[in-house]
Amino acid sequence: MPLAGLEIRLAAPAEVSGFNQMLAAHHYLGPRGSGVLRYLALLDGEPAVLATFGPAAWKCRPREELLGWDDEQRDARLGAIAGHQRLCVLPAGRQHAVLAARARHRHRGPAPDARRPVRLPPCSQPRPPAAKAGPT
Repeated sequence: MPLAGLEIRLAAPAEVSGFNQMLAAHHYLGPRGSGVLRYLALLDGEPAVLATFGPAAWKCRPREELLGWDDEQRDARLGAIAGHQRLCVLPAGRQHAVLAARARHRHRGPAPDARRPVRLPPCSQPRPPAAKAGPT
């Protein structure tokens, strides 16, 4: 569903200082250093969402198994992958989300595929080792 008045773009160099100030004010971890891609989502010209992406983790076994990479391939190709660092929904974005949800429920009822959210562990988190049987 397209949103009228939505624009998503990279922050311009002149906007980086203001971007970092907004992130510091609204995200508990604050901004990261240099080498970060900063994206703005604007609703009717007003910042609604901030997102940052940076270098991917050096080693991530599930990613490398999925892509079929060995160490040499990872060294050659890792620069093409970005890692998500921050996602911050600003007050303007939260207000829009609340209004959209209220309108949907008022006119159509809850979404037919609405389900309870499930928290899944990150794919890079190793499973704990199985318990070993000791002497009996």
